[in-house]
Amino acid sequence: VSADTADSSAASAPKKDSNSDEKQEQKSSLIDASPDTADSGAASASKKDASEPVGITPVSDDAITALVTAPATATATAPDATVPAIATATRSAPDYSAIIHPSIAEIIKLEELPAVKPLESLTLREMAELEAALQIGDTCNYSDEDAWKPDWGGNLLLYEKDVVVNKGYLINQPNAKPAKVKYCDWVASNAPGSNGLRGLELLLRFVYNMKGTPAMAKKILAHSLQRPAKSAEHRLEFIVDAISRVSYDPAVLQQDGWTIEKVDTPQEGEAFHIGRRIMWQRHEAIIIAFTPDETYGGLWKAAYVEDLETFDLEPGELQAAIKKWDNKQKQLSKKRNAVRAPPPPPSGSTRFAATANFTVDGIENGIILAVPTNRAAQGVLWPARVRHVVEGSLTASGGVRRNSSKNMIQVVFLAPFWNGQSLSSKVSNAKDPFSL
Repeated sequence: VSADTADSSAASAPKKDSNSDEKQEQKSSLIDASPDTADSGAASASKKDASEPVGITPVSDDAITALVTAPATATATAPDATVPAIATATRSAPDYSAIIHPSIAEIIKLEELPAVKPLESLTLREMAELEAALQIGDTCNYSDEDAWKPDWGGNLLLYEKDVVVNKGYLINQPNAKPAKVKYCDWVASNAPGSNGLRGLELLLRFVYNMKGTPAMAKKILAHSLQRPAKSAEHRLEFIVDAISRVSYDPAVLQQDGWTIEKVDTPQEGEAFHIGRRIMWQRHEAIIIAFTPDETYGGLWKAAYVEDLETFDLEPGELQAAIKKWDNKQKQLSKKRNAVRAPPPPPSGSTRFAATANFTVDGIENGIILAVPTNRAAQGVLWPARVRHVVEGSLTASGGVRRNSSKNMIQVVFLAPFWNGQSLSSKVSNAKDPFSL
């Protein structure tokens, strides 16, 4: 947009009806205008703004006039003009390690940020340029979603808004299908260098100067624009990482009204669930914060363990996510126990299984001490070996008994003295069938 166009637009403003001044004041409330911007409106745009390379669609004269004179959308939020930007941007983040749950600290690793310079607020010309590029605002409403959001976080997520890139073709071919790409990708594809992401820079500056934007979020956004980058893709990576970080950074969450400190018992509050693992959409996640909510009673913010993408859960959704996690842990426990269990017994008869698994101290050496059942042995402990189950069981007549008790241990005594000839004939004739 040339400087002449801006001058002509500003000059034509007094010719409007008596309500034009009020409408212009409403439009200027969207941004934190600088002193010269507040005095002269669009005519105060510097020559630097006009000479900088713009990686987005130029705005027509009619669009500039309409955007400057039209009233602001009802959902747009004014920037925070009362808080000094320098003080909040250079202040170091407090140490949250003492109140963050250990399980959360293991997952979220935050980089220490240096001091940064505050981001300038948008002029009226830059505001019109941003709305035209985002295809948003009073003259670009294509659906209910094409409007400014009431909160800073919602406006920040407009960086992935789908924009139409074949608008000129659709004018001649209204039945053609619109070609849409994400706003951040479109801006990056038209960037001449690492400092050429003007469309994203304008969006971050707008969110930076909104009312309610946490001080730590401002610092993170400013750092993504001011740190050195080798290319436009490198700069885009910094910006995307910064937008992701403000969604789970403990300082940002606490400054935005979330509770990040876990309580010890459920009676102390719903923050008891902070640090708890859950399953959501078949992926493991962890609860990182809680905030009261008038509609649902409370909301829990969770982050996926694998990529730290955040999402909010209502009370019913939280209980379902906890139940899914518990069920998965039970399944894993069964699998682990199945691996540790001994191998199953060989197929076939198990009638001697109890005898085969019976253990006696010293049996590994093959010889044990046992008390003979013969009365002539007089209860003396005598060396014996244990009969293997394949030898079968002996009956009183010395035969094999197939249906003997499975809990009986058959032994064979070695050189039993009670079968000797020195004993009485009555005793000696009564051979012990369990001895050799």
